[in-house]
Amino acid sequence: MKTELIIFDFAGTLAFSRMVGFEEFFYGLAETGFELRSQDDAQKIGSIFPQLFGSAASWLDLSKQFAAALAKEPGKTDAEKLAQFFEKALSFKAFSDTKAAMALPIKKAILTAGNHFSVDIPDVAEAEIFTPLETKYLKPDPKAFLFVLDKLGIEPQNAAMVGDEVERDLVPALNLGMKAILIDRENKCLEVPPGIIKISSLEDLKNYLD
Repeated sequence: MKTELIIFDFAGTLAFSRMVGFEEFFYGLAETGFELRSQDDAQKIGSIFPQLFGSAASWLDLSKQFAAALAKEPGKTDAEKLAQFFEKALSFKAFSDTKAAMALPIKKAILTAGNHFSVDIPDVAEAEIFTPLETKYLKPDPKAFLFVLDKLGIEPQNAAMVGDEVERDLVPALNLGMKAILIDRENKCLEVPPGIIKISSLEDLKNYLD
């Protein structure tokens, strides 16, 4: 079947976060006044942050929601300082091969657990962005994929899903009848489930689209 749509995962597929790791993240939080006092604090942040990040309307909104979730009432300065930290730590930069993917003459979409203000970078302007605010579901729930397909009027067999996580991005898409393509730039995935295509660069994507 002819591929009429490519749905991309965002983080790890088209772009990477500037944040080095969890330790740096929690250290940065401490500098803004949100010092962790226990392992329970760290676990709580780890459990609530993805949902807050996906539902926030701006960096400042994220900082206010974050403070409220931790039962802390920040002042204006604290909220703005936290927002600045989040923006610096969690903003994204496109991979060098993203440009090649965006240049493909096929309709493109992004299905992400993130939000518009962090995902909407110039490098992916060719793609329509779908976040939990629109889909109401998170991958690997097939309803998230079906929402994008329905919204863009494309049948599953005419769509390809490109992502860097097999279980979260690709298995659900494959089960729906979509073409599933794993981007594995560092060859970390040595065993790929049947039916999933593996590439090492988005520049190779053109070779697997009908």
